[in-house]
Amino acid sequence: MAALIAAGGNHDAHRILHHACLEGVEPAADHFQSSCRSLRSGPPEHRVEMTPSTRFARSGQARPVKEMPHLEIAVPGFTAALVRWMMDSTTAVRSRVGGKRRGGTPIVLAFAIWRPYIPSIMKNIALVPGVLGFRSLFGVHYFNGVADHLNAVFAGQVHTIDFTTDSLGTIEDRARKLGAQIKSNFGTEPVHIFAHSMGGLDARFLVAQHLTPEAEQVKSITAIGTPHKGSPIATILDRFNPLESLLNWIPGRLKKKLNAVHELAETEATEFNDKCPDQPSVVYHEIAGISRGGKKPTSTFFRPFFKIVFERRGLNDGLVPVTSATRPDRDPLDRWEADHADMVGHDLNRGPTGKPDFDYLAKYRWLVETVVLNPKK
Repeated sequence: MAALIAAGGNHDAHRILHHACLEGVEPAADHFQSSCRSLRSGPPEHRVEMTPSTRFARSGQARPVKEMPHLEIAVPGFTAALVRWMMDSTTAVRSRVGGKRRGGTPIVLAFAIWRPYIPSIMKNIALVPGVLGFRSLFGVHYFNGVADHLNAVFAGQVHTIDFTTDSLGTIEDRARKLGAQIKSNFGTEPVHIFAHSMGGLDARFLVAQHLTPEAEQVKSITAIGTPHKGSPIATILDRFNPLESLLNWIPGRLKKKLNAVHELAETEATEFNDKCPDQPSVVYHEIAGISRGGKKPTSTFFRPFFKIVFERRGLNDGLVPVTSATRPDRDPLDRWEADHADMVGHDLNRGPTGKPDFDYLAKYRWLVETVVLNPKK
């Protein structure tokens, strides 16, 4: 018999998952596999255990199948209550096998029918990094504690994962990797993207060029400090690139890959925007950094860049001017009093893991509530 054991509770736990296959339960099996990719830990009292040892045949006969790996599913309290109700109901539901009444197998079919509705409970969020492309490097997380914070605060409502991209790679290469990670982390489920800096260009390129099938799963793109019109700093670096003579000796594709700063230059922005118009199926938002204000508008690292950009384009976050972080014909969703690194939780004056005074975690909570959970129609 396939046993489902659910312990209830009023608190939301984390999400479903581990590798599993419900053989013989069509059509929900494929959906189950695509959705169940990785186990998220949750309180033991909210876990559902599945130990399938038989399958229900359409002929009404029960027959043994190979043992499957132990599966734990962390579910919201409401879901656990629903599973308990299903378990209780099966005492009154029987199937005839060889003229005898046997119980237990209908629960597999009930679960298969109910399972496809779970994705609507959880909202997937991908945190996409900027030009450096790392998820975690020597213990430093690009989005400093954001994923863990959102998963804890919105337990049972959102599933947030840090992504990684090619460091200094081209937008096209990075966008392809973004699509692959959507597939590996979220299967075929919808996803909302929070992207910092160059990551916003990667996301726009993915959906506008329909680069991979996963582009169709993107429901929204929130670009945080993204240089939609390029960055004056990238323009200067591109024009006076000290490595240009060295790059001339490198084969074409590798040269392009190592010279990603060229794609962030203002001279390239017009072509990029022409190639990547907004898609009607995707909701777009922009967040602009307006610096910390006062006599020290940025961390020490960004201060020389802030002055250069301010003289050329006005208010900025130390790298990206407000005029570039916004899009034509619409206002930014919000303006953050932060420099470029503050926006992802790093005060560069305080070391690799130092956090800014700017309450960036509160801002990301607000984004979840505004963009993901309660979007305006």
